[in-house]
Amino acid sequence: MVCVCGYDAPFVIFNLIITPFLGCSNECHDIFENALRQIDPSVTVPYWDSRLDQALEDPTESIIFSDEFLGNGNGEVTSGPFRNWKTVTGPLIRNIGDNGELFNQTALNRVLSKCRLSDISQPSIQTEFDFDAIHGGIHRWVGGNLNDINASSTDPLFFLHHSMTDYVFELFQQGAKRQGIDTETDWPENYGEEQGQAPYAKMGFGENLLNIHGRSDYYTRSVYLYEASPTCSFWDQSCNSPYLYCSLKTGQPRCVSKTRQDVFGRSQGQSSSCSNPRPRGIQNNFYCDGTSDIRQWAYIPVEIIHYRPPGKKMQSSFPKLFRDTDIYSPRAYSNLQSLARSDNPAMYNTCERGRQNVETIRIETTGINYDGTYVDLAIADSRLAISRSITYVGIKNPDRGMAEAYDYSLPIRVDVDFRSGSFRQCSGAIRVTSNYPKLYGYSYGESITSCWNLPNESGSCPSFSQEQVFVRFLCDFPYKLDMEQFRYCGKTVTRIAA
Repeated sequence: MVCVCGYDAPFVIFNLIITPFLGCSNECHDIFENALRQIDPSVTVPYWDSRLDQALEDPTESIIFSDEFLGNGNGEVTSGPFRNWKTVTGPLIRNIGDNGELFNQTALNRVLSKCRLSDISQPSIQTEFDFDAIHGGIHRWVGGNLNDINASSTDPLFFLHHSMTDYVFELFQQGAKRQGIDTETDWPENYGEEQGQAPYAKMGFGENLLNIHGRSDYYTRSVYLYEASPTCSFWDQSCNSPYLYCSLKTGQPRCVSKTRQDVFGRSQGQSSSCSNPRPRGIQNNFYCDGTSDIRQWAYIPVEIIHYRPPGKKMQSSFPKLFRDTDIYSPRAYSNLQSLARSDNPAMYNTCERGRQNVETIRIETTGINYDGTYVDLAIADSRLAISRSITYVGIKNPDRGMAEAYDYSLPIRVDVDFRSGSFRQCSGAIRVTSNYPKLYGYSYGESITSCWNLPNESGSCPSFSQEQVFVRFLCDFPYKLDMEQFRYCGKTVTRIAA
């Protein structure tokens, strides 16, 4: 347990220091590694090359999330070296594969094709070259603590991921030097309005370290070097590890992580596959305004109206109707033609389109006037022309202070007037107060019972009370890939800030 002492202080540093992301990463990790060496002088912080896992059909099956390495990735971490790990927000939690995307070679190649820091960093860079945003995809993919700004560095995986980020940045600097760039002095002229991002602003680690020092060659010249990521060839397919194999799937040899099934002959209870989807539940930490306490949360019902994805095909459906469509397709019926579109929506390439009949819709609330985040899922049948589902999401209990919700992901339509049945596109605030009529429940169970008229006698059918739902989403599949709403692997992801 003594290792925790060498972990607490760097956690505070990582969560409180606000400096340029690519300027201070190496110094932060140097401090962390030295703190660990106060206990064990032989310690070296490795890097997690998530490209090795991303190449799998289902990266959540990777051997990296097993007892041998990082422990389980579904919910509270109860296996591996970090089992029962306690953090400032409660137990260590992961929700791997729910959101985001791991590093992939295509995205990193775009970054490595550039040679100026201003080419890959905010505020003026194009999204596809924004290395900070690309690195953030891994935070979202792991989820749980790693995707919580208050607790990100309380998952030891934070340091392994950021070591990889620093490794990629070092490759970027080497490429820039080959183009004749003096990387030690290269800094964006437009670094934004925040003065803490200026090249000669203090980094936050003492009086003498400045942001520009983060680009010094001193680190890789005198402090550390990175071992190259594993490679293989047609002639040598070992990858130098029993946990990797050489994949020839793309015609170009590359090392890929083995799955838990490959190594152990079993899945260690975390199985999921794109061809046989099992929607994973989300484990929340119930962190709000500095403490983890379920009593601080209330729950509101959310309705999702879901259109069938464009291009959806039911290969085994019988009988085939007009235009070789299945009986569920809106294209088969003239009165439903308005739902049918010829184009396909933008989506990640994680899974092949059309293999799943279940859509997982992710709803996230993030505090505006409170510090907390809550995520839950709704399930939709993607065969149907149109369907609806209900889920219940957490917000700060209004009895402990007003809670506000703000919708900033388009195209989403919020039903602002149930009685008229009208929808309008909305980007304004949703305020939840303790005034009546009360449209929330103090517990998850109370939120359910407020929406459902449950009979006292057996044999009677429950009925749903539509008046209790004041937030609705319409999932209608945009064609442009937006940073805040996207589809991947059969999932529709929608963010709310609440």
